[in-house]
Amino acid sequence: MALRHLLVGSVVLAAAFAGGPSTAQRRSVTDLLDRYGAGRFDAVVEELSGDDLDFGDLLKQLRQEGPGWIAAGGAARRARRELTAATVALEAARAGEWQEWKVIQRQENFFELRPLNVLYWKAPPLLIEWGCELFRRDSTPRPIERWWQLAALAVAQRSEDPQFLVGDTRIGRGWGAGKIGNTNDEIKHLEHVTLLRGQIGATQG
Repeated sequence: MALRHLLVGSVVLAAAFAGGPSTAQRRSVTDLLDRYGAGRFDAVVEELSGDDLDFGDLLKQLRQEGPGWIAAGGAARRARRELTAATVALEAARAGEWQEWKVIQRQENFFELRPLNVLYWKAPPLLIEWGCELFRRDSTPRPIERWWQLAALAVAQRSEDPQFLVGDTRIGRGWGAGKIGNTNDEIKHLEHVTLLRGQIGATQG
């Protein structure tokens, strides 16, 4: 765990930043982003690691308020703020992946029909994807993205989830093996990393 935490933290250090009813608590994502961007990494990570954090609400806030927070820094600070936001999302995914990741819902048989299973993602993998999408908006990858992706893979590999990394490995094995019907909802994060590697090679060639 210490190594993976170091990998996540190294992204920000490399960027040379300056200094019943649910019991889950709502955190202000803009406050978390402000503090992380100011170099208060340990305090933010500790808060994200609390048992009362609502990861779904954090993801919702990032989607709604993250773009505005990034834009508020102006063009000169956009890249730095994107990295901050993506890394906070990654820190949250690392903290939450042991609690929740995905659900494979088995469909009830209907006479002789056997509907395929349905995949539903929880917040942690979607937090990784949200951060990854920030980088993918640029046609040319930044060097720092390589370090972020390495940290993201270190987090994602803990899940040992092929549907997140490469896609369904049960294709052709049928309903009983857990094959899903909504394969379009698979994330296949390794495809993004492979694309990044090719783009970096093209720019350096």
